[in-house]
Amino acid sequence: SFRKNVVEALKKCLLGAGPMQGELLRVLSTQLSQSGLANIARACVTPQIVVSGGHQLCSYEVSQVSEAAWEVSLTGMKSGFTSYMVTCGIDLDPDPHPCAAASKILQSAVLRFSVQGTQVLGCVVDIEDNVAIIDEAGQQIPLERFPAPPVA
Repeated sequence: SFRKNVVEALKKCLLGAGPMQGELLRVLSTQLSQSGLANIARACVTPQIVVSGGHQLCSYEVSQVSEAAWEVSLTGMKSGFTSYMVTCGIDLDPDPHPCAAASKILQSAVLRFSVQGTQVLGCVVDIEDNVAIIDEAGQQIPLERFPAPPVA
């Protein structure tokens, strides 16, 4: 099954983790899911935008970068949608707005996890937040028009 193949591939990648392999597997598998993409969306400074229609591409990659460190690359891209809603914790703008199919949202991050003794430590290496909402006249809507997300 797909799940079994993913777990086996992760275990193979994490052979150098020694006794921390189980904990590192839990941490990485959480990031290699919708939860990881949601974490990126929350970390970005642009408003949270819900789209309707179009396409969504999710990409995940794990690589060992040193004897006791691994990087996780996550990418979520939404494109081809023709309507959107802006949310910020609570629905500030619950009505859908039309937009051109050329609109696009790209959010990605590279996270590094390392084993130090009996701990798994994580840090953000890179994050990208690129939002382009195009109106029906073909003009990009300035992000300043959207409410800012709440600061945690």
